[in-house]
Amino acid sequence: MPAHEISEKHLFCNALNTYLMEKFNYKTSCTSSGLGVNVNARRHKFDLYIRIFELGNQYWGGKALVISRIEFNKTRQGHGSELLSFISDFAQEHQYDVIGIEQASTSSIHSFAEKHGFIRLENSSNYSVPVEQITTKTAQL
Repeated sequence: MPAHEISEKHLFCNALNTYLMEKFNYKTSCTSSGLGVNVNARRHKFDLYIRIFELGNQYWGGKALVISRIEFNKTRQGHGSELLSFISDFAQEHQYDVIGIEQASTSSIHSFAEKHGFIRLENSSNYSVPVEQITTKTAQL
């Protein structure tokens, strides 16, 4: 990749940062891009960890954005659904194939995944949904 091109991971990190700063009225940066494929966003109001597979991933079924951790200090306020809509818009704009949820460990995450049309992957606590399906589903909510 030429030096002047920004990776999709950094584009996503910047877009997520702008989204979170506007939504939660923060004045300073909320996100950081970690090693490899990871983007982290942590503040008092939220804790997010997202993996970006720009080149595709066989397990997830293609180019994927995967939510590894999603926590908000105020639950049942629509923050997760709004974040999913943001992720879905980015995924569609940048031609991602799938959105995933990794290691869904609580009943609320399972309910969230199922509400938004995610399908549980065989023999795991992971969920995925094709981008075109999640885009339609989030528009209906």
